[in-house]
Order: sequence, then C-alpha cells, then structure tokens
Amino acid sequence: MGLIKFHISKIDKDKWDQCVQDVADIRAGKIKLPIAKDGEPGFSHNDFSDEYRSKLDSIEWYANKYVHPATHPASMITGLAQVAYSGDYNHLLNKPSSLPANGGNSDTVNGVRVTISDTAPDNPKINKELWIEPATTLHYIYTDKGWVACSAVWK
Repeated sequence: MGLIKFHISKIDKDKWDQCVQDVADIRAGKIKLPIAKDGEPGFSHNDFSDEYRSKLDSIEWYANKYVHPATHPASMITGLAQVAYSGDYNHLLNKPSSLPANGGNSDTVNGVRVTISDTAPDNPKINKELWIEPATTLHYIYTDKGWVACSAVWK
C-alpha cells in the first residue's frame, strides 16, 4: 500500500492543533464549559437534581471497567462442561455407546489396511497394505515385489 499524502495549510493545521489542545485542557479541568440556563443553547445542560448529580459525581472513573485476567481456572467459567476441566470423558453427555469399529481400529482406511506392529501383517494384499514399524518408524507398502520401504516419510 502506498503512502497517501494530504496537504493542509498552516492555518488549518493551527486550527486543528488548537482544537486538540482545547480538548486536552477541558479534560484536564483547565477550561470549564458553561452550563446552559433556561433552555439557552450551550455546551452542557445540568438537567439533574442535586441528589442525582451528587450520586453521578461520586462514581469513580473506570468504576465499571472490566479487565479479563490473562489466566484463570476453568472452573471459573459458568456453563462449561465438567469434562473440560476434569479430563474424564465419562462426563461427556450424549456420547455414542460404540464407534463404527466397535472400540478398535477399523479394518481399512479407503480400502487400505494400516498396521502398526513390530512384525509385518499376515496375508498382505498388493497395494492395499501399509505397515509402520514402531521401533524404526519406517513405513512399508506391500507391492508385487514384497514389502517396500517408503523413502519420503518424516518423523
């Protein structure tokens, strides 16, 4: 994105600078804005009763400013499921009683059987077997030439 330059005159810049200074002075209490009287237009209307005005003036600046803590215990969050902080999946509601593989690994993934074992699986099918040897983390595919190690596998 290119730099966009705007030209303002020295007079306009001085006016903006004076506005910024006036706002800073108002906020610092150096300039008091006049209060309008009897419907007269002005900067401020003090339409409050003395009691209400006193109540408002007694509220500290940033009294309702909430700062969320950087960290807090999960138990502090209302409505959070028990499992979120217990780690016990028995606390999950409406969980299925069994998965399609009925608690174990499914037989195949897209028609390919994946086996993680120290020994090659029995009765392999050509181009339908992937064997991962945990001790070496080598991956093998069964081809018409037997088990062939895959060369492009990362840990």
